[in-house]
Amino acid sequence: MSKKVEELKNHFIVCGYGRMGKYICEELAEEKADFVVIENDPDKIDRLIELGY
Repeated sequence: MSKKVEELKNHFIVCGYGRMGKYICEELAEEKADFVVIENDPDKIDRLIELGY
């Protein structure tokens, strides 16, 4: 994962996967934009991995 993040350029950083973060991620994914999500809740991290974020 760290290697993938290092290779990103001109990407978005989403801080948290709460109500607004989820919406933002969905919109960015729909637009096929590069983004990284910063999250510390293990359950949310598992979900983010499942979604491929």
